[in-house]
Amino acid sequence: MEGRGASLARARLAQRLFGIENIELIPGNLEEVRLAELGRFDVIFCSGLLYRLPEPWRLVEQFAVVAPGVFL
Repeated sequence: MEGRGASLARARLAQRLFGIENIELIPGNLEEVRLAELGRFDVIFCSGLLYRLPEPWRLVEQFAVVAPGVFL
């Protein structure tokens, strides 16, 4: 999930250049979205994000519901 348009555009470019077809890039605001509505995941990789959120615990408490593994 990415909230900045420029970052999403770069990710989509890399996806096309490398022919990656097994990922879905979803724009969104992690302060508002409910992860469970997006499905289940193999793992959550969260780097350089939590300190930017005003209430990071609201996101973290959703992790166990949608993925068996988390890397912070």
